[in-house]
Amino acid sequence: MSRSMKSTHLSPLGRINTSRHYIGGHKIYRNNRSFAATSPTITKGMELDIKPDEITFLGVLTACSHTGLVSEGRSFFRSMITEYGISPRVDHYACMIDILGRSGQLKEAEEFIDKLPFEPDSVIWATLLAACRMHDDEIRGKRAADKLIELEPQNSSPYVLLSNIYSASGDWNGAKKVRKAMRERGVKKSPGFSWITVGNETVSFVAGDKLHPDAIKIYGTLTDLTVEMKEDYFDLPSLGEVVG
Repeated sequence: MSRSMKSTHLSPLGRINTSRHYIGGHKIYRNNRSFAATSPTITKGMELDIKPDEITFLGVLTACSHTGLVSEGRSFFRSMITEYGISPRVDHYACMIDILGRSGQLKEAEEFIDKLPFEPDSVIWATLLAACRMHDDEIRGKRAADKLIELEPQNSSPYVLLSNIYSASGDWNGAKKVRKAMRERGVKKSPGFSWITVGNETVSFVAGDKLHPDAIKIYGTLTDLTVEMKEDYFDLPSLGEVVG
């Protein structure tokens, strides 16, 4: 990352590809201190007439989201519109909701959605719902889940996330009602697939699968890995909790 920082300072003005790679690197590293320290450099580059586009801003907003830089995210989003005349796409708006949601500003995120210049789609509601799950906000989570279910009635994700929100807060009755609604509406939860390599062979299996022809070999390998990780002081759940 430090090498990327140097290349940004040395690169000729106007080479937006360098800026994209630089910002993209921050998206991957998601290092709060690194991005916080260098975001003024990005701002300065923009002031020096490096022409950012919608992809550049998407990278910047994503980095702000994952590093908790709320005020910086607001500033970049505002400058994208007012200073550079770039019309935000759905993913830019979703990034702003994610920035607010991850920081726990769920009320502000919901108000942001209310002011959108278009009808919120599934991406918008899914972003808010994920933030509600992160902060165990039942009320807003229920509203977001209901909206998402309206748009994608056979998508199991909003049901699962809402059920998890209820469970995390100890509202077992609420979680039970969500699961009941899934059954009544015929919504099927997509099974989780796992892959494991034993020797030179890679096999896939559904979570909790005991009927796989290589089940004994797979579970044996998982048990060995679990033992090794526990010996290395990892705090792990039981094997049954992981694969059951």
